[in-house]
Amino acid sequence: MTTPDDATEQEIRGLIGRLVDYSLRSAARRRLLVIGRPAVGALVEALDSKVEGVAWAAATTLGEIGAEEAVDGLVKSLSSPIAEGAKLEALHRITGRDYSKGAGFGQPAAEIKPVATVADNELAEALVSDTISAKRHKTGCTFTVLLAGGRHQDVEMMLSFKDTGGLPLVAFYTECGPANPEKFEWALKTNLKVPFGAFAIRETTGGDKFVMVDAYLRESATTHQLRRALEVLAKRADAMERELTGSDSN
Repeated sequence: MTTPDDATEQEIRGLIGRLVDYSLRSAARRRLLVIGRPAVGALVEALDSKVEGVAWAAATTLGEIGAEEAVDGLVKSLSSPIAEGAKLEALHRITGRDYSKGAGFGQPAAEIKPVATVADNELAEALVSDTISAKRHKTGCTFTVLLAGGRHQDVEMMLSFKDTGGLPLVAFYTECGPANPEKFEWALKTNLKVPFGAFAIRETTGGDKFVMVDAYLRESATTHQLRRALEVLAKRADAMERELTGSDSN
């Protein structure tokens, strides 16, 4: 395996190319994170991708690298609404400043708290906001995210999972609706469009359900990042629920 110092331009470009495929995106991002600063130039270029998943992955990876040299590129990329949340999160993480519209562009933001410093029994409370409430239970925690139009989405958080390298993860999943076989092709095609996370099928007492799942490395995540991830995951899952059922049961 190569080290960050001897990663080739060809390898970096190949990894950037894999970001378009949701099934390869997570592994490619992990490798780019290991490579670190030698990959920053290519990641900044990828911010302009018209594919939301690619722009999201590039911005998120730049934020996790902490690449100060990417700040100008990230700010410039805000002219496009594609993956805007991920770009703002990366800027917040790198600079400690809020670049969102109407928030005093570039002004100091709330303190960024690494998740690795937060105890398991305190993490749920750290993610609560005006639109996110939490209820703890034996296997983890359920967040209820309030959405536009009086809708809501329940999102489960689990802390027992690890990645392939044994590193702890913060994992989220939320139910979207019944996993009817006639919708399998639709779900696979939809997976290609979502920038992070993926559709999966989970067996429940009420039958097989489509769920959206997502996970973050605990050692590199921040509470701000996870709170934003909860909000975006809930919004996307609610849209899928409306497509599948037309109701608001989750």
